Amino acid sequence: MTSKAESPKVEFDRRDPAVVSLASAVPLTFVRDSSGSVKSTYSGVTVYVDRQSDVSIQPGETYFVRLKDKRIESNCYFAIPIEKVGAEFFLEMSVPDRFEFLKRIFMKGGKPSIELANALMKCSPELCETLTKSGMLLQMNCEMNNVAAMYKQKLDNANATIRQKDADIAKLREKLAQKSVKPNREEVEVLRKALTESEAKVAEMEGVRKSMEEQVSELGRTISDMASAGESEKKELEAKLEESRKSLAVALEERDSALKSKAEEMEGKERLIDALSRKLAEFRRTAVHPEASLPAYMQVFRPGVTVRRDSEHTISSDWFVADRYRVLMSGDMKRIRIAPDENGGVECSNYTLTIPKLESVSRFTSVTYLKAEFAPDMSSVEVVL
Repeated sequence: MTSKAESPKVEFDRRDPAVVSLASAVPLTFVRDSSGSVKSTYSGVTVYVDRQSDVSIQPGETYFVRLKDKRIESNCYFAIPIEKVGAEFFLEMSVPDRFEFLKRIFMKGGKPSIELANALMKCSPELCETLTKSGMLLQMNCEMNNVAAMYKQKLDNANATIRQKDADIAKLREKLAQKSVKPNREEVEVLRKALTESEAKVAEMEGVRKSMEEQVSELGRTISDMASAGESEKKELEAKLEESRKSLAVALEERDSALKSKAEEMEGKERLIDALSRKLAEFRRTAVHPEASLPAYMQVFRPGVTVRRDSEHTISSDWFVADRYRVLMSGDMKRIRIAPDENGGVECSNYTLTIPKLESVSRFTSVTYLKAEFAPDMSSVEVVL
């Protein structure tokens, strides 16, 4: 089965107000804090729903919002809801837009709603695993950046100490040069000792600075390697998103085909039922009643039949001449129908039928004649017990 064709690229008019509105929008997932307020986070800054908005955002929902910068007055953003982001909205996005959307969510310290997470899991479980790995990679990158910042601070402190020591050495040299008289030996020794200690301290700080520069360089290479790995993860993620989209399109096409086949099958059954109903109605309309097939004299005069109850289990009649009979009991247990049948369950001997269950439905008191008559087609006898 071939996959569904790619959707044509849609060009948007940049003058369209709706396009202008969404161009500056960001996706945010909102939660409820301990005080009961619904809020989100953007770049580490708290975001509250604008009070003038008519949209009621519930915890766990994701919206495209336009942010009003209130960091100077209140150290926060106010969000004006534009469009709710659901599972269908996410699945209909192109692969680059999906990646950009997820990057906006994760890179700004947020997380997708439960509905979007379920949609993502439905598209591709491998994709969720890749996102987890990417999250771990981002966390490691953040930690490495923090370590690099710490070493950079230590390096700046070491450079400041070296500059201070250089200034102290310069002052000592200047002080020695300004001596116009023969200096006191003790004073010279003190100055030389201070100079030696300062030079040793400078050498030590130079060593520390070189070590820190090497560590910072190593961290830089590590961060560069992690950035390359992140780019590789991004390409892998895009490929899996595209594969998931194609798999979903194939699944939807197969479902539609199955539904279409089922509908055609049901339509065929309905046509068959209609045809059978018409044939049954026609048959009932044209069918000849059993009595109509009898000769005219039998319709006017139907011969009688005599049946006698002889004992608890036997009845007899001149009409019982076959070897075996089929005996059927009515639902109210008050009548029986007797018809010749070579496979019947009741044997006939000397015009007498032995029916084992007869006593259980009609108690025997004495030999008596029972009311009996032929069926309309003269093929059986109906006896009233």
